[in-house]
Amino acid sequence: MIKISIQSVINYCFLAAILFTTSAPTSANWSVTWLPATRAVDLNDSGQVTGTEGGFFDDPFMAYLTGPNGLGFTDLGTLGGIDATALAINNSGQIAGKSSTASEQFHAYITGANGVGMVDLDLAGEDFSNRTIEAMNSSGQLTGAIQDDINELERAYITGSNGRNMTPLDTLGGNSSSASDINDSGQVVGKSDTSSGNFHAFITGGNGSVMKDLGTLGGNTSHAEAINNLGQVVGEAQVARGTSHAFVTSPNGDGMMDLGTLGGQSSFARDINDAGEVVGSATTATGENHAFLYSHDGITDLNQIFNATVGSDEQLDADDVFSVSAINDNQQILGSVFYLGEKDFNMTFLLSYTSDTVFTPNPIYIPPIHEPQAYLMLIAGVGLISFVLTRKRKAAQQSVAS
Repeated sequence: MIKISIQSVINYCFLAAILFTTSAPTSANWSVTWLPATRAVDLNDSGQVTGTEGGFFDDPFMAYLTGPNGLGFTDLGTLGGIDATALAINNSGQIAGKSSTASEQFHAYITGANGVGMVDLDLAGEDFSNRTIEAMNSSGQLTGAIQDDINELERAYITGSNGRNMTPLDTLGGNSSSASDINDSGQVVGKSDTSSGNFHAFITGGNGSVMKDLGTLGGNTSHAEAINNLGQVVGEAQVARGTSHAFVTSPNGDGMMDLGTLGGQSSFARDINDAGEVVGSATTATGENHAFLYSHDGITDLNQIFNATVGSDEQLDADDVFSVSAINDNQQILGSVFYLGEKDFNMTFLLSYTSDTVFTPNPIYIPPIHEPQAYLMLIAGVGLISFVLTRKRKAAQQSVAS
């Protein structure tokens, strides 16, 4: 008779559960750098971060820039007033934003490299009073949306170098459009109304020429959020059942691919680097909203990576709000966390991984031990082993009988 101990069965069950539910990387070198500010909007390839600090209890708003890798902190000053905001950065460290003047008006500005020298774009002949600034490329071309004072409709725009000479962009057949990002070729992405009344993601040619409809994932609407220097576009698009999924395209906006979710119903892509790696957010099977990284043909749950990287005091609770907003070409991800409950504060950070981090298999996934699917797989493992034991016991009995 074959004898297998209860402990052996338990060991086999846990081994089966682990094999089915975990995908551990052979190398995963992650780190978190806490930034010296609580609100950040963008970063460049050297890890310089910009954003706006202050504004609490009637304190003035302050535009800032960090040094490489998020270290250090520089107040960019103002255009003569007391408040300034930073809205975009490029790889030379130029910053674009808005600032109050001595006459208490808000003007757009652009700086030189590394945030030095704030130039008033409105005094330079450009009127940004009804314009948003969403992004800037390496030559200082800006993009965003300008509002028509008469009918209050928005129109995407592009400027020439260093924020000068604004040109409105077309639409996809509708009445309005808005831009979200621009690459170094001057390709602009965003969303526009179509002739049917739905808004669709778009990409332009170089320097804002020829707007192209990117379509959807089977639903009615889509929105482009970011573009890399190859012309790959990311954003969100409706699927046939009506929810929205993150997407990424091939170069020059060709072929919209659904990035899926983290087990839930929806997802949204925020940024893409030149390697085609994407960051965004997605819902889980339990309905929570988690940050993700798309790399090596799969999406990684960054909430779990974060918890596995930081100390116990900084780990996320279920109610905390964790998000990522940008990724650069040096494996650095800009994010923020709002610790709620007893902690009640927010911080920004760079979540970094090394170039030799191995995603094996695709993607990295570190499931917590209490995940429902772990128990399901454990039960499946018990059932499998029970089936095998039953077969062996019957075979042994038949052998004895013969």
